[in-house]
Amino acid sequence: MDKKRIILINSSVILIILLAIFFIRPAYLGYATYKEMQGSDLSLEDYGKNMQELKNNMVAANTNLSVCYDFNQILIGQLEKSSDDLIVCNKQVTNYAVSEEKSNVKIDELEKEIEKKEDGLNQYKNEYNLLIGNLANKICCKMKIDNNKISYYKIENNNIICSEESGQEISCSFG
Repeated sequence: MDKKRIILINSSVILIILLAIFFIRPAYLGYATYKEMQGSDLSLEDYGKNMQELKNNMVAANTNLSVCYDFNQILIGQLEKSSDDLIVCNKQVTNYAVSEEKSNVKIDELEKEIEKKEDGLNQYKNEYNLLIGNLANKICCKMKIDNNKISYYKIENNNIICSEESGQEISCSFG
């Protein structure tokens, strides 16, 4: 046999198989459907109505599926935008946390500085009170020599006032 003949025979066999599949498959499906219809105790008209109803239901389901798909695409877009917004928000929260930490460190430093200044101020107040007490004792004790009823002093309008009745008690040591 020559090559052309072999190719022709092979091509014919393939063509016959394809034609058989093309024609046999629908015939088989039709026969299977017919047998199913017979087993269901329905008339051909009722079976046709059921098939038409199923086709209509399938069209409605496909329409609903299409609407759901479009709606899901919108939701996915909104979700992506919300996700981007959330990322931006998280960055801002992180920046705020860093700023808050820096502020807390600065506040701690300022509180320590205020505490040092208050300690210094208290020391100056103590030294001032001691100085005023010593000065008042010297002044009022000299005045007590002339008036022995003087036993107290007070500060009024930035002046030392020696008193017989009330105020800080003076301590004089003569000797």
